Amino acid sequence: MPAVVKFRGKTLEVEAGTKVEDVLAMMGLSREGVIARVGTKLVTEDYRLRDGETLELISAISGG
Repeated sequence: MPAVVKFRGKTLEVEAGTKVEDVLAMMGLSREGVIARVGTKLVTEDYRLRDGETLELISAISGG
């Protein structure tokens, strides 16, 4: 079963074992621009997705 990635209303399936950093690279995103979450847990770029997990990528908003 693949893992699912959600970002800005889009859904992408990736193989289990894929690292968050690889997902970010596939999507052309930088780690500084998003927050990565699996369930209620924040995860780092070296986290490997497991079968059936859903990774949510949330845009970090900054400004002044």
